[in-house]
Amino acid sequence: MTTVAVRASGVAAGYHGVPAVSDIDLEVRQGEVVALLGANGAGKTTVIRALSGTLPLLRGTVAVSGKTNPGPLFRRVRNGLGVLTEKRCVFMSLTCEENLRLGRGSVKEALSFFPELESKLRLKAGLASGGEQQMLALARILAAKPEVLLADELSLGLAPLIVRRLLEAITEAAKQGAAVLIVEQHSRLALRAADRGYVLRRGRIELSGTAEELRSREQDLAALYL
Repeated sequence: MTTVAVRASGVAAGYHGVPAVSDIDLEVRQGEVVALLGANGAGKTTVIRALSGTLPLLRGTVAVSGKTNPGPLFRRVRNGLGVLTEKRCVFMSLTCEENLRLGRGSVKEALSFFPELESKLRLKAGLASGGEQQMLALARILAAKPEVLLADELSLGLAPLIVRRLLEAITEAAKQGAAVLIVEQHSRLALRAADRGYVLRRGRIELSGTAEELRSREQDLAALYL
């Protein structure tokens, strides 16, 4: 059995003391991609924030790379966590190359995931397309070879071709041993790349299983989204 790199046990988290998600039990093992699915407002981003340490827990525990409740985000990143938020994680006034140099991995390693960025290295990130900015942010994270990757709304506002490239890179990171949790509203898209999945509805996990099992329960998925 591969090692569990991320585990949430009985987690409740929210805002101003009011839970937005409750009784969250999930795990992600090394070398696998797990999809966290659900409609808008289901609590997906809240779960990511709770796992990353940017949102305090109201109840329960989170373990990342063997450390239980391992402190704020910067400490988790130092211990091998990579986080891609739903917003563009780039410095717009810096060039693409400068953005990559700010990461913990090399530019060469970053380009191994996205060779198409090589021609954009001298371009300011703010002038790159949305898809290029997302590739840039993900390349910087993956170059550091994180043990755990949390990716929130990977495909938001992007063309299908770009999304396929992002998912290919994430799948490659999992093959190299990373534990990957992707948050995605579009279930079909996510389940093509994922090994397993959890489906949130109104802040609770209503369904879970292998990607194949969830794909075979399309009607149940649709009911949860509605």
